[in-house]
Amino acid sequence: MIIYGTCSKTIAGKKKYEGYNCPNCDNTQWETFGTMKYFDIYWIPIFLISRLAIIRCTNCKATFYEYDKKFPKEIAGQIKSSIFNLKNTIPKFTGLIIIASLIIWASIQSNIKDEKEYVYLENPMIGDFYVVKHRKALQNGGSEYRFRIMKVKSVSKDIVELIGSRCTYSMMIGPRDDIKSGKADNDNYYIDETINIQRSGLKQMKKIGTIYSVERQSENKDTKENFYLTKPMVNDFYIVNLSKMFKNVDSKCNYSIMRVRLVSKNAVELIISKIKYNLPTGSLKDIISGEANKDSYYTKKTIQILISGLIKLKEYGVICSVERQSEINN
Repeated sequence: MIIYGTCSKTIAGKKKYEGYNCPNCDNTQWETFGTMKYFDIYWIPIFLISRLAIIRCTNCKATFYEYDKKFPKEIAGQIKSSIFNLKNTIPKFTGLIIIASLIIWASIQSNIKDEKEYVYLENPMIGDFYVVKHRKALQNGGSEYRFRIMKVKSVSKDIVELIGSRCTYSMMIGPRDDIKSGKADNDNYYIDETINIQRSGLKQMKKIGTIYSVERQSENKDTKENFYLTKPMVNDFYIVNLSKMFKNVDSKCNYSIMRVRLVSKNAVELIISKIKYNLPTGSLKDIISGEANKDSYYTKKTIQILISGLIKLKEYGVICSVERQSEINN
């Protein structure tokens, strides 16, 4: 049940008005007020509906609103400007501000997700899941059950070989649940027939909506990354948030790659990339493409960090992601 309606708030003016004779008692002094009417949902103001000026006789207490015939129209603007200001008006748009903020946040998250998925499509890996609208992918796709999973079976230089799920779904939540639960990892989940698609065409398939979303296998991701941090290897990649590690870092370009150069008994020696990004997906793309394997990609400066402190850096958000080269190459 949604509780909504309209409310009003009256604000007393700090100055009294003189010069208008009260039609009841002929008094010339008036108290001033302003009232704001606004729409609310669950008592949260959504938007302002109206603002009215009010005067009240200091003698007989006769009260006139801006819309009354006896109200002196020439002073309405003066009273409003003296009572209403940003401090008491903006809170009446709290709901709109919250809604707009949520829309902006959702848009940013969607853009980050899309950018990450395009990186995956540009560099496909065995085991990737593509949730597709199969009416667009297959000519005989039904109209009711329109989502299915396509899993990458093999990858060559130009071709991606896909297998399709036996199940189709009417809503996106079905494929996502099967991927999340691990059900989509089972070979029996898929039909025997394979489909070959040009690698160069995958990104276009997402642009036109055939590929709805891309999921890269990451079961037990935290466990795997924690293991990598406790047992580091030369050439491990750490995508790091520099703003949480160093002072005076440009907030617009604060993501970078640190590569493990040496591993001793108690510490790792890291080198840091020359290139910085405003999103972690930029660094991830360089790792997947192999650009981050080049020595010229890094500065000559090295950083020594205790192995025992790597997990803490991940917990604090300094290390955002850990990639092991052997996993990327497979």
